[in-house]
Amino acid sequence: MKLRDKGMLAALLGTVALALYTYFSAEPEVAEPLMHQQKSAPPPAKPSTRHETGHSSAVIAIQVLKSRDAEEEKTAMLFSGKTQLAAAKKAPRPPPPPPPVAPPLPFIYLGAQTNDGKVKVYLGRGEEVFIVSEGSVFARDYKLKAVEPQTLTLLYLPLGQIQQLTTGASN
Repeated sequence: MKLRDKGMLAALLGTVALALYTYFSAEPEVAEPLMHQQKSAPPPAKPSTRHETGHSSAVIAIQVLKSRDAEEEKTAMLFSGKTQLAAAKKAPRPPPPPPPVAPPLPFIYLGAQTNDGKVKVYLGRGEEVFIVSEGSVFARDYKLKAVEPQTLTLLYLPLGQIQQLTTGASN
């Protein structure tokens, strides 16, 4: 056996011996509960006579018990859910969100053409040009409801809202 192996064996035996010694010789440690003092309770009253304080020790004991009962009631209410329900009932409801509104019209009036009593309206959006007549759906979300000399009435289909576009044309 090499010297290194002997040193390792000695360290192992020492560790085992120390573990056995602490296992059999140590007394088990028991954690004692810590008594929690309530903040609102007055400190324990020293024995006194009625002549010194004007109160008997029975009156002081009753006051201590009343304050302890009040704290226990608060603690019980904390976990009963009553305070949360009461707070929820008292809290005002937020106002309902406003109804959705159609976006502003993205079109500009370019002109109109009348042929055999049918009016074709030219509307522009960016570089797109839409040629529409009354009742036709265009730009996927709009329908031309009515054509009047100074206004166009459009229906925004997703919300069913009517919008008007002024043409600027005179009678």
